[in-house]
Amino acid sequence: MDKGTKWSDLRRKHGIADPHKVTHWCLGNEMDGPWQIGHMSAVEYGEKAADAARQMRYVDPSLKLIACGSSGPTMPTYLEWDREVLEQCYDYVDAISLHRYFDNTSETGGGDTGKFLALNLSMERQITEVAAVCEYVRGRKRSPKSSGCPSTNGMSGTGARSGAAMDGDRKEAPHLLEEVYNLEDALLVGGLINSLLRNSDRVRVGCLAQLVNVIAPIIDEFKWFLPSDHLLPLQLGAAIRPRCRAGRFAGTRAFLRGAWLWTSSLSRCGRNDQPGRTARFLCSS
Repeated sequence: MDKGTKWSDLRRKHGIADPHKVTHWCLGNEMDGPWQIGHMSAVEYGEKAADAARQMRYVDPSLKLIACGSSGPTMPTYLEWDREVLEQCYDYVDAISLHRYFDNTSETGGGDTGKFLALNLSMERQITEVAAVCEYVRGRKRSPKSSGCPSTNGMSGTGARSGAAMDGDRKEAPHLLEEVYNLEDALLVGGLINSLLRNSDRVRVGCLAQLVNVIAPIIDEFKWFLPSDHLLPLQLGAAIRPRCRAGRFAGTRAFLRGAWLWTSSLSRCGRNDQPGRTARFLCSS
């Protein structure tokens, strides 16, 4: 709304006359997690998401709405939650979220660089599995619509995870969960970006969770900020899935036998949609 409501008037009071025009909305966050306030069953959430989507589209039919998918592949309700949610709200949403966090301890047994650098392949498998659930529900509903899988990824570095690192002690802007990242993390992020680009036919949006300070790539100290080594802004074009031959190293399971080289390509059109340049992204482990 331009004006006349509580929040639009507050926005204008802060010097922003025009609406922000946010087009993409997530309908909740990790609602399958018992740690969440308002946690509910998949069917209950799916019904609520469908109702919210209907009401939001009455206001703006052009919105892109994302249902809340599983918090991760280790959840006991993984994929079952996604199926039950989509069975309730498939016709009203554009996509279902896919979350994944990575660290070099719990998933690799601790400190195994080879296994850690292959974890982008486990995300590719997760994308395939969630997309399969979308297709299953689509088939059950005889729907012509294809749903995407927005992906949110988080990285865990080597920072403290307990005690003062988790307790702000009621201070203003305390230093909490400020992770320390290294070249291992940067290489994995390169592999993850390549994986997202290679699966961009189903991944509609790719996000990095927690951008500032808390397990984040940007450290902000009021008057300055320090970008981490794995923060890389990209201007994207049309994704191309290239073929590449490379040797492999052993991962944690058969599907995690990682390649020494991961690649993806983008083609950007020039002026008046004339052929432009093709960029190839290589990540070597």
